[in-house]
Amino acid sequence: MKPIKSVKIGWGLARVSSKAQAEVQHGSLEQQGHMMKRWAATQSQREGIEYQIIRIVEEDISGRKKSLKKRDGYHEILRAIKTKQIDFVVIEKLDRLGRDKVSNQFFIDTASENEVEIFEVESGRINMKDRGSRLGFNIKNLLAEEYSLDLEEKVTKKVREAKVNNGKDSATIPVLGLEAHPTKIGIYVIDKNEQKVVIDIFETFLKTGSLKETVSYCKKMGYKTKARSTREKIDKKGNRILPRQVGGQDFDSKRLYDHLTNTKYLGHAYFKDTWVQFPNLQDEEGFVKWNYAHGPVIDEELFLKVRTLLEQNKQKSASSKGRTAYLLSGVLYLHDGTPFHGVSAKSGANSYYQDRKKTVRIERFKIEKIVKNRVGQYLKDSDLLKGLFQTALKHRSIGGPVIDSDITRMNQRLNELNGIDKTLSEAIRNVALSGDVAKVIEASKAIADEKAKVEKERESLKAQLQDLQRSKAQISEQRGVKSLQDYIGLALKDFKQKNDHIQKQIIQSLIPKIILHPDQKLELQVNLDCLNLSDCDGRKKVRIPEKWRGRRDSNPRPPA
Repeated sequence: MKPIKSVKIGWGLARVSSKAQAEVQHGSLEQQGHMMKRWAATQSQREGIEYQIIRIVEEDISGRKKSLKKRDGYHEILRAIKTKQIDFVVIEKLDRLGRDKVSNQFFIDTASENEVEIFEVESGRINMKDRGSRLGFNIKNLLAEEYSLDLEEKVTKKVREAKVNNGKDSATIPVLGLEAHPTKIGIYVIDKNEQKVVIDIFETFLKTGSLKETVSYCKKMGYKTKARSTREKIDKKGNRILPRQVGGQDFDSKRLYDHLTNTKYLGHAYFKDTWVQFPNLQDEEGFVKWNYAHGPVIDEELFLKVRTLLEQNKQKSASSKGRTAYLLSGVLYLHDGTPFHGVSAKSGANSYYQDRKKTVRIERFKIEKIVKNRVGQYLKDSDLLKGLFQTALKHRSIGGPVIDSDITRMNQRLNELNGIDKTLSEAIRNVALSGDVAKVIEASKAIADEKAKVEKERESLKAQLQDLQRSKAQISEQRGVKSLQDYIGLALKDFKQKNDHIQKQIIQSLIPKIILHPDQKLELQVNLDCLNLSDCDGRKKVRIPEKWRGRRDSNPRPPA
């Protein structure tokens, strides 16, 4: 034992992958803490330096890349390293730090740059300046990620097998209308009395079209959310936590929205078949449909009608919250060059275009209606839409089969890449088991390079597939269109249904300037670079009826 000469201050990091693991009595988090404290005592005796662990940061979250942003403890230790509040960090083993090789490498590099030591209880200090330590870290870092990816694949495949073959519900919380199966875990049965309540709520919302009114109806009828009992638990200190009653609350807008959008009521759901586990069940997008054991609670048509109405209400709400889009703001002028700007009444019920001198005021909706109709006529009469849609009609007849062929070819290549990737992962594990460090290092580098190439090609193919799927969807939507006039009619209808902000962009790109003349006529100056008009000289006048010109006073200032 060496005499103690100095003191080093550090933190420990203990991690498990889930909250359930963190709540286990005398579980992994507690044991990791004990191991770190024993390590500190042994390290102090061996080095003659007192290693004081003043804090152990505990995390109950996955160590994978997708969870990195949520790992507050990880980022807190990084800040302590960067600000040099500590001299060392200790972990049980590398995979407790994380299971993403990039973030682990960044953590170690940051500590090295700030002269903070990193220790593993199992194997000592990780020193990137020492060749043996560096190579050992690289191998363990690679294997930590590979283990996580392999485990995720195995677990996910088993869960999906249970879904497809047995209709198992992976969520453990029942909803209104369903009761837990009396003997089987993960299986639910329909409660006939609650099913009537569910159907009544859906039908009421469809009639009222309002979450607020439906909430009031639920209160009047005494409808509440699903009541259930929690499971008995044991906390970290060995105390028994008895079951308690939860749920059974009055509906509010949020709870009602969650209720109306719960896909369990359909009796089926979908998942993306990531590992091509069920090739014969996949649809064109690679999704697999699986049926819940309990079957549908409500009719699918009713569910979809409610879902559509909710989306429409959502769009209306978003539109009403936004600022009023004055479509002609910045392009509407008096004949003397004075610009108009948008104004609204105090109540907000009416809106106008008004010049800055406040001599002329025009009702917004009426003048915008005239301009939108004129833009629609310009689009209809121009060669612009004709050229676009003639190309589309031609592409529709030949594009579909070509796209299908490309999609099939790319999916086949993706399947090949997945097989190559799995083979490489197996090779890494087999090499690691050999125990020959030199052979492991050499093989790991070569295999890692090959995996990088496979991943790069896979990402490129996925991006191309997404583009092809979008093109195919567009062609599918256009199958009912039979002629050029049908295309133009759909385009004009689409223009009228766009929100105000998009309409404003379209109008102002075609008509950069509108002039109001003293003879009550509008002059629309058309951008000929956008349109090739065969019957328009670029100046069209539209008479504005006197009754809606809306002057503010009886003696407006005469034009200059």
